[in-house]
Amino acid sequence: AMALRRIVAPSLARTASAGSVQALKGAPALCRRQLASLATPDEIAAALAKGGTLVDLRTKEEFSETPPLQGALHAEWDRENETLADVPLPNGPLILYCRSGGRAEKAKAVLEARGYQGVLNAGGPTKPELWEALEEGSRKK
Repeated sequence: AMALRRIVAPSLARTASAGSVQALKGAPALCRRQLASLATPDEIAAALAKGGTLVDLRTKEEFSETPPLQGALHAEWDRENETLADVPLPNGPLILYCRSGGRAEKAKAVLEARGYQGVLNAGGPTKPELWEALEEGSRKK
């Protein structure tokens, strides 16, 4: 059951037993939806060219794994800051990243609900092709 919870979305893991075929059938669709929401390297480059702001949602502890990108705004996404209400965000494109894109996707939904447009989920260091585009773009700023 523990391995199932790591692979399958929490909503499915709560209703599924370890041997449940239904939970495993739902996992690929969930993965496709998450991947479809990630920005492409071209979208990241275009947003940065328009003056987009990089927003790092990782914890300070995660910086030891991969340092923050040059010029990125730090807005740690945690249970106490899930609305980003206290974070002064500029107008223009926002390029969100975390470790892999999970927190960035949640933050993107919150910001879009608040009326922000041009918000991208750029994944993070575990998505090499996207991380490379972020690093390159941050050096140009």
